[in-house]
Amino acid sequence: MASLESDSSEREHRPGIAMRAVMAGIRSSFPNVQQMSTSALSEMMPSRSDSEARGDNRLLLLDIRDEAEFAVSRLPGARRLDPSASDAEITSLVNTVQAGTPSEAAVRSDSASQLRVVCYCSLGYRSSKMANRIQSALQAIPANTSGDRQTDPVLAKEASEPDRGQLVAPARDNIAVYNLEGSLFQWANENRMLVDGNATATHMAHPYSMVWGRLLDQSHHCWSVDHGK
Repeated sequence: MASLESDSSEREHRPGIAMRAVMAGIRSSFPNVQQMSTSALSEMMPSRSDSEARGDNRLLLLDIRDEAEFAVSRLPGARRLDPSASDAEITSLVNTVQAGTPSEAAVRSDSASQLRVVCYCSLGYRSSKMANRIQSALQAIPANTSGDRQTDPVLAKEASEPDRGQLVAPARDNIAVYNLEGSLFQWANENRMLVDGNATATHMAHPYSMVWGRLLDQSHHCWSVDHGK
């Protein structure tokens, strides 16, 4: 599947020591949350920037950041869910996701039809926390006969052979939840496509804070919509 990227060529950007330490810390803090790489997500993204576009794999992107951060830029097609969302809001989201949309209901019943819910924030902590909450809400819903845990084919092809048995999708009704590892900072550092509030391509991103913003390339820093003009 064609990836969704900016016009500029995407460069390889191996995470630095600090970023790798953050990723490891998040994995340690949320051991039950599946982590999806930026490259895996890029392969799943539709070829068009249209937020309504759908590829062969069903995909729901959730931006777990504050409004000011979301206003600067976001991944194409992402829906914002506040980091402090209540249990009721999460339950409502889970029910909506489970119900699906008419276009999503028509997909095939094999593994390619699995709905993948991918959460991201600046670096991955807030989104891993939310992914864990969504996952718990899904687990509280009785599974259908087709909702058993299953190996995710997209992540399995990235893993080494010994790890593949552990790459199971925590799903109900064929829904799997992930955190985007490195989140928006890593995505931006790799020059992958971002869009602003007008769905216009941009390379800018909110640095979140003076401290954590050091993990985002300086060329991407934008503290507000007005600052980016």
